[in-house]
Parts: sequence; C-alpha cells; structure tokens
Amino acid sequence: MIVSTRKNKNITGLVAALRPKIRLISWAWLAVAALTGLAFLMRRKGLATQSLWFDEADLVARAQRDLGVLLGEMTKPGENGPLYTLFMHFWLKAAGTGEAALRTPSMVAGTAAIPLIYLLARKISRNTLAGLIAAVLVTVSPYQVWYSQDAKMYPLALLLTMASVYLFLSALENNRKSWWVAYVVLTTLSFYIHLMSVLIVAVEVGYFWLAFWRPQRRLEKAAVAPDAPKLTVIQGVRQAYRSRAVIALSLLTLPYLPIAVWQTRALWDGGIGNTWFQPVSLFSMLDTLGRRFGVNRIPDATWETVGAIVYATLVIVGLVVVWRLLRQSRKTPPAPEIADPAKAQPNPKSAWLLTLYLLLPILAFYLLTLRIPSFAERYLLIASPAYYILAAWGLAWLLRKFWPVGLIAGAAALVFAGVALFSFNYSEAPQKEDWREAMRWLQSNLRDGDEIIVMPGYLQTAVDYYLKAPPNVPVYTIPQDLIGGHNDPDLNAFLSSENGIIRGHERAWLVVSPEHYLQDDPKEYVRKVWFDNNTWMFHDPQVYVGVTIYGYTFKQIPGTKADYYPRSRADRMNVKFGASLALEGFDVLPTATTGPTLPPGQVTYDSQLHLTFYWRKIAGDNQDYEFEVRLLDQAGKSTGTDYPAQPLNGYYPTGRWNVPEAVRDYRDIYIKLPPGQYQLEITAYPKGHPQAPLVVSGSYNDKPLNQPPGSTSLKLEYPITVVKTTP
Repeated sequence: MIVSTRKNKNITGLVAALRPKIRLISWAWLAVAALTGLAFLMRRKGLATQSLWFDEADLVARAQRDLGVLLGEMTKPGENGPLYTLFMHFWLKAAGTGEAALRTPSMVAGTAAIPLIYLLARKISRNTLAGLIAAVLVTVSPYQVWYSQDAKMYPLALLLTMASVYLFLSALENNRKSWWVAYVVLTTLSFYIHLMSVLIVAVEVGYFWLAFWRPQRRLEKAAVAPDAPKLTVIQGVRQAYRSRAVIALSLLTLPYLPIAVWQTRALWDGGIGNTWFQPVSLFSMLDTLGRRFGVNRIPDATWETVGAIVYATLVIVGLVVVWRLLRQSRKTPPAPEIADPAKAQPNPKSAWLLTLYLLLPILAFYLLTLRIPSFAERYLLIASPAYYILAAWGLAWLLRKFWPVGLIAGAAALVFAGVALFSFNYSEAPQKEDWREAMRWLQSNLRDGDEIIVMPGYLQTAVDYYLKAPPNVPVYTIPQDLIGGHNDPDLNAFLSSENGIIRGHERAWLVVSPEHYLQDDPKEYVRKVWFDNNTWMFHDPQVYVGVTIYGYTFKQIPGTKADYYPRSRADRMNVKFGASLALEGFDVLPTATTGPTLPPGQVTYDSQLHLTFYWRKIAGDNQDYEFEVRLLDQAGKSTGTDYPAQPLNGYYPTGRWNVPEAVRDYRDIYIKLPPGQYQLEITAYPKGHPQAPLVVSGSYNDKPLNQPPGSTSLKLEYPITVVKTTP
C-alpha cells in the first residue's frame, strides 16, 4: 500500500511538472496550424496570375515525353531534377497543364514547409518561441511565396532537405535504426529532386565531424592509457563503422554516384550553363541572397536595401547569440533539463550547424561558379532555413533582453515583407517573362505563310506552350554554332539558301528574350546585321517583360527576283496616287489559325483585319507619304477606324523607294464594330499634311475608276463583313 501511494505521488508530480510543457506545446501547435492555413492562402492567391517563364514551360515539355525516355535520362548530364520531372509526368496526366495545376505541387510543398520549419527551429534552438517566429518569417517571406508559385522543383527540394536535417538531428539524439533508414531514404530522394541537395549532406557531415566526431575522438585519446596498444587501421575502421551516423552518411554516397559522374563531366568541360549565366563575385552573390532571402523584391531599391539590412541584422544577432552559447558551454557544465520549453537551454552545438547550414552551400556553390558560371539564387533556396532560424533566434533574444527593440525589429520585418508581397508577388503587372501576353499578341497577328524564328532555341518550349501555331506557320530555331557572327556563310545558307528556313515565306517574326539572346549573340549579329540587311521591318517591336517580338518582311521572295507572291485576290489595279506612286493590288487575309477560318472578307468582332497593299514607285520623288486606311459604313461615313501611317510603320518611307521598286505594306486594323458590311477606303498625302491628299487616277480591273475626276481617295470594290463569332 505504501509503495502504491509512492507511485501515485510520483505520477502526480510528473504530470504536474509536464503540464506547463503540454499546455505550451498545444498552444504552439494551434499557432502553427493557423500559420499553415495562412501560408496556404498566401501561396494560393494569384497562383496563375504570372505567365510561365521559359524554365517552367521547359519542364512541361520534358515531363510530357514518353516514360521510357524519362527513365533513360535520369542520369543525363544537365538533368538537375530528374525525379521531379518524372513526378510531373504523372501529375500532368492527372491535373492538366494549366498554370495553376502546374504550380500546385510547389504550392503544397511551400505550405508544408511551415510546420517543418517550426519543428526544425524548435529542435535546434530548444525554444518554442524561436520556432514560432521562424514559422512566421517563412509564412510571410516574399521569397518563399514566390517559389511556392513557381512550377519547379525548388520548394520540394527545400522541404526534403529540411526533413533530412531534422531526421539527421533526431537520429543523432536517439541513434535508432528507423530514424537512420528514414534519413538515408529521404536524403537520397532529395538528390534526384535537385542535385544541389548534396550540399546539405556536406553540412550534415561537417556538423557531425565538428560537433560529435572530433570531440569524441579527443575524449577517447585522453582516456587511453599511455602504454595501451594502438589500434590498427582495420580495427579503427571497424570501430568507426559501429556508429550508425557514419554508416548512414557513407551509404548516401552510393545513390549519389550516378549524379556525381555527370557533375564531374560538367566540371571537366565547363560547358553546362555557361551561356545562360554570367560570372559573379562572392560579394555580389551574398548581396543578392541577402536581398532575396529577406524581402525578395521591392520596387524602390533604397527600401529594398533597408529591408534586407533589417533581416540581415537579425541573422547576425542570431549568429552572435549561438556562438556566445557555444563559448559559454565550454566554460560551464550543461544546464539540467527544464520542463518548461520556453526556458529550456538551447543546444550550444547549434552554432556549428546553423553556420554551416547557411554558409557552406553558398561558399561551395561559389567555388563551383568559378568553373561554370551558373549562379541563380533559387539554386540556394535549400540554405534559406538557416537564415530564417537565425533571424528568429536573434529576434527571440531581442524580445527577451530588449523587448522594445525586438518589437520594432519584428514589426519592421513584417512591414517590409508585406510591402514586397503586395508590390511584387501579388502585383497584377507581369513580373516573370510574359510569354502569355506576347504569344497572345502574336497569335492575333499571324497570317498564313508567316514563319516564327525563336532565339535562343531553348526558348521554343515557352512559345509552344502558349502559341497554337497553325500548320502553315512553322517555328524555327537557329543552331548555336551559327549565332554571333561566328560562321557568316553558313548562317546565310541556313536562312536563305534553296533549302533555307525563309524559303517560301513572305514574313518572319523574330521572337527573342533579350537577356538570353544577348548572352548567345552579344553583338546581335542575327538581328542587326542579317535581318537589317536582308529585310524590312514592318511592325514596331512588341516589348513585353522578358520577351520582344520583331516583324520582318523580305525585300523579295527569298531565292527569286520576284517582288510579290501570288496574291489571293485577282484584282488588276493600276491606281496612281499623285505622280510617283501606284497601287497594283491588295489582299484581305484571315488570321492564321489551327481551327476553322472565316471566308475571305469576313472578320469577327474584337479581332484583326489583315490587309496587304502592293505599291510601286513609278517616278522619282523624295517626298515621304502617309497612307490612311479606314472603314466606311454602308452610308459611306467613317467608323472611326482611321489608320494613318507611313509604309511598313515608317521603317521604309516612300522617300527611300527607288524607281520601279515594289513594296508590300501591311496593315492590321483592330475591329470593334457592330456586325454588318463595311467598305475600305485609302488616302495618301505628304507626311504631316492630311489637308493636301494626292489625287487618285488610273484603272481598276481594266476599267477606269468609277469615281469623279479629282478624287483624293480610293474606295475598294470589296465588302468587309463583320460577324459575331467564328463558325
């Protein structure tokens, strides 16, 4: 009976001691659950607002390949996320290829990072408050939100590497086989999600050696008697492998070997990625990462800098605190276990872990870029947890020691994050390469027989994703070895020989992403030399974020001496405008489409009416003329669709035409008129002088013009019909 009473007292005492801890943990997990829900909403908001950029579109193209091809390329050089591509192969079949569907896996991984960063921060700091602050910082981080809305593997790589560190620390604490097995399996998966995940293993190895292996070996040497026999090499290896940590870390080298093979090849030839990226200094890399990890982007560069400094200051405070703890631990015995987790003492060895976690991947990656320029901050997303944990630790320390300063610092961090979120992440304005709008514009301006040339060639996947090119509008790329003026005769042959890609086409659209194009062709040889000398531009460049479209028409039919292609209309026109210009014909062409087309002369509401006018210079004249094209209603009144412009949008004015040169002038009239029939009218006058139109004379289909003498405008005998929708 006495023994039973003692047991009851012990249990009651244990429950009483644990009650504060249980209560705090319960409230903490409620807070984490709320933050996770908030993180989901923040990452779901505007998920499909931004267009896919070329890397996302490239993932779609690769993931849609045959399963056998994907499996065969798991270790192909340059495949830095083969397992994620394989996963997306099945995901696309289930969810479709829309922007939101493509980005959903990243959104889920980014949301799942919230409870995991809380667990990891709490395990490292042994402080619930620091864990909650870290969860808050990751929840509202513009950088984390940005990549949680990106259809790439980076959020999943972040999640797996965080889980790897958490499992590694847990396994070191209890040394259970199940923890080590889970650690090896999960870390191995991370290698094939993104190859940079191996840098986290380097962090774990460094931490194990500095915080456990080296101190343990020192203790063992100190405990060995001076006259004790020394271990042989075999005995030393056998003793070392009794440590499950060493076994687990060694096993990780086996699944990494296939990746290591192609990485070695890449390092050897230095050929992977060096045309996409520019060399960067270590300071520039640290500056970029500091800004991105902190506030990601704020339009005002000054405020972005201030925001990044606030976050960096918290990180530095965190580093100082953890290293002070390590120094103090060497002078004082470890503190006893405390039931209240808010008062628990952090692990002093965390100084090694967090420092390595933050700096080792960055330094290792910098050394890699010395051989292969390949820096993009997203590759180092895996190092960001240490940044947020240190910032949280620093903020928790300030709140405990200097709470007014801590409150100001925390509020400032949240304000800067909010400014970045609403001015950049959630902005309706394009922030990524705006392929969606660029291809929408191009789609509406394509004509049958056009061609599209994409530079650099790897951008074609973005074009293919958004542009539904008709069968008679081919999409071409130019081989890398012909770009940049390295091989002028071969480039000319590739473009304009009998089998060249421009053969049989009247117009070409050159689609470039300026940043990437200038890396491949820094002198813009293709655009400024070849196209400027062999074509006329017929449209102002259409500039979108990260994408520019140029329109070119060939001076003559490539490979021939003909001025005009066979026209769809058989009108025989010889209409003189003044004494020096003659209109020899016109075409009304439908928009090139993959679906049904309208009959000639019909156009839908809210679309483009595509016109081509065939002009010839018949007498010497240095005057520049403007041509005004407009639609008249059935009563002969203007509909407000006046379109005055010089030929080819001013890129080839009439003052430069030679006798008897022929020029094709393209006009695209935006139609926003009610259904009905309309008539085209064209007028010419000296540039800037619409009050002095040229007199029109001549013949139309071998008959004199059916207009009063002295007329200054030509009404074309061809009705234009506006219909509601395409049949």
